[in-house]
Amino acid sequence: MNLLLKAFKGIFFLMLFAALMVSCGEEEATTVTPITPTIEATGTASIEITDAPSDDPNIKGIFVTVVEVKIDGQTFEGFKGKTTIELSAYHSGQTEVLGLSELETGSYNNITLVLDYEKDASGNSPGCYALTKENEKENLATNNEQTVELTIAKNFIIEENETTDLVIDFDLRKAVKSDDDANYSFAAKSDLEASLRVVEKSETGNVKGQGDADYNDSKKIVVYAYAKGSYSDAETEGASKFNKAVTSAAITADNQFTLAFLEEGEYELVFASYEDKDNDGQLELSSRLEINTLLNLESNIVSVSSQTDVSIDIEFTGILGIGG
Repeated sequence: MNLLLKAFKGIFFLMLFAALMVSCGEEEATTVTPITPTIEATGTASIEITDAPSDDPNIKGIFVTVVEVKIDGQTFEGFKGKTTIELSAYHSGQTEVLGLSELETGSYNNITLVLDYEKDASGNSPGCYALTKENEKENLATNNEQTVELTIAKNFIIEENETTDLVIDFDLRKAVKSDDDANYSFAAKSDLEASLRVVEKSETGNVKGQGDADYNDSKKIVVYAYAKGSYSDAETEGASKFNKAVTSAAITADNQFTLAFLEEGEYELVFASYEDKDNDGQLELSSRLEINTLLNLESNIVSVSSQTDVSIDIEFTGILGIGG
């Protein structure tokens, strides 16, 4: 009798244990959640570069070698690779494409260009240089640096399945300086960074015009675009003239000019005449020029809207003074 009872208890506990194991297995199976990979939404960023030209007649071309592009400090994977660009060839709305790539959607704050001072894309020295009219290369490096990182603040948004076209405007007139012996170099890093701006192409317009490039025996006439209210006569004084101008353009031999990639807003146009006053082969600021236009611009103010061209015909009517 005791043996039967013990056997019965043993069978009972085995059945109970088996039932508990099945129950636990079923419970665990019902609580397992499959892992689904997270797919980030993306849009596309395109980065191009252009320039506002130098007004120095002794410079034949400005060449820079870009080795990396970053967005918010992270490598922009779409950059096409180390490239040497003749910046002075891209003006009046012309651009060179640096790269195209997908980015996660969201807000971004800056773009960085990394320049190689030492070697160009072909391995020749220097990497960044001014080509003079005598076809001599002048190294633009400062402080014997091999590379420099230039960061330009710009808030922009990447939207899902949309393309954001960004243009880096490299203002050579502000970026390159020369000494009394006409030796060229880049400005100090902070000034060099200040010579660059980034715009979203879809949010910009252009001012296109024509005027007499040879007015009053001028050797060169340059038009400067200032945000309304930012110009003063102090801009014509000192070594760094027209420093607050957003962009500039020279009137060509066929009397045309283009102020490209201006963000929406009102701009004051300032026209300046250059002459070789001391016969040293270099042009100096001679005067500002008074104008009339068919648009009857009030105080030389022009309104720019995104994705539009404003066309103006300039008639120079007089000479205005300049600072010391």
